[in-house]
Amino acid sequence: RAHEAGTLQLGDPAVKMTEQAGLQIPPGKSFFEFQCPASVTQSWHEITVFGQILHMHANGDQMYLQIKNSSGVVKRPNSVEYFDFGWQDPTLNEPFKIKPGDELTTRCYFNNIQGKNISFGLGSDEEMCIDFIFY
Repeated sequence: RAHEAGTLQLGDPAVKMTEQAGLQIPPGKSFFEFQCPASVTQSWHEITVFGQILHMHANGDQMYLQIKNSSGVVKRPNSVEYFDFGWQDPTLNEPFKIKPGDELTTRCYFNNIQGKNISFGLGSDEEMCIDFIFY
């Protein structure tokens, strides 16, 4: 094939934060961060990202993907500064590349105004932090 495509999911794609780590979102503002280290991407070939969906649920506030290359240069090729659960479309404006040895960081910010802890899960009343990357 001249071109192949795939999907990469970063963050918490299996929505296992509550089950495995007992983590919940406390009242107020907080964030969770996930890393895909350079030791993992070192074995990858260069990929061109042509689409991306930064996904959370109703308590999601902000989200971004950050890439740190082997020289220590940091870029944020995609971010959502005002997350809206009612708008679930792709957020990427310009394609970008992920190279072998890049460190990938996905960070989700939450604003829990419910006054009680919120669990991570599949339901709309629960939360997620998933970065869907189409390459």
